[in-house]
Amino acid sequence: DDDEKNKIRPFSKPVGRTSDKNLVSSSRTIGLQSIARGEVAALVLSGGQGTRLGFDGPKGMYDIQMKSGRTLFQLVAERIQRLCHLAAAAAA
Repeated sequence: DDDEKNKIRPFSKPVGRTSDKNLVSSSRTIGLQSIARGEVAALVLSGGQGTRLGFDGPKGMYDIQMKSGRTLFQLVAERIQRLCHLAAAAAA
């Protein structure tokens, strides 16, 4: 049954880093395939307003003094975009 197969479930065991190179490789492959098929979503939660920083806007837009002028939101978006490109290339 597709509904049962697609049901979101908690992990069956603790999740963390592993030194098992085969598991890392197969997990990366499965993850990239899932991204390429559009089965993965990203959610960026903002930490609220930057009023304690003296900034009138969300903290993710605060100037963190990078030479590029990029914000935290932009950095996260660029990483997600790069991952999508990697997934598409791996699927080709």
